[in-house]
Amino acid sequence: MLLAASCAGSPTPEQRSVTISTAGCGYATAVNSSGVVVDTGLVLTAAHSVRGSSTIAVTTTDGGTYPATVVGLDMRTDLALLSVPELSEPAVEVGTATAGDVGEIVGASSSGTIPYLVRQAVQITIDRIGGQGGHERSGHELEADTRTGDSGAGAFDDDDRLIGIVFATSDDDSNTTWITAGSEVSEFLAADRSGPWVCDPEKSRVEPTG
Repeated sequence: MLLAASCAGSPTPEQRSVTISTAGCGYATAVNSSGVVVDTGLVLTAAHSVRGSSTIAVTTTDGGTYPATVVGLDMRTDLALLSVPELSEPAVEVGTATAGDVGEIVGASSSGTIPYLVRQAVQITIDRIGGQGGHERSGHELEADTRTGDSGAGAFDDDDRLIGIVFATSDDDSNTTWITAGSEVSEFLAADRSGPWVCDPEKSRVEPTG
């Protein structure tokens, strides 16, 4: 389980931000996205950004590029955890958000760092493949001008706590962005790992091998 780091000298959200590039698995296409270093050797991102990957590269703000492997993935919450042994940031502090809160989405690969306003908490319904049942996850609707490629970026409050991970942006001019809530992030990070996950070319997606 990850422990919160709140002492002086902790890395800034900017230092935790990374960009992620994938090569496609099978018929899947290459994807560029964003991520957050949440602990030593671990990067959190959006699961849909890496689900169709055969290889993954993570680039830090100082220009270093390192190979990564998927060690945790949950499509219900749209969260994935990557192993990048070369990274050494301490554990991130995860926070909560309420309507009216402000902060920044930091280091998004397309938009950079942009301000946000929490409009409301939302329950996002995810249909399972084949229509059998479904899953609801907690999230927030933000007023923030994100773009394609920003999925996986971290939303931080004014105390540098991670309050969610970007997973979707509006395709109109409403400046609407959706994040998976910090409560879902905490639960995902505390869960047992199911990986490593590797490319299955016949399915054009990664599958767990552990």
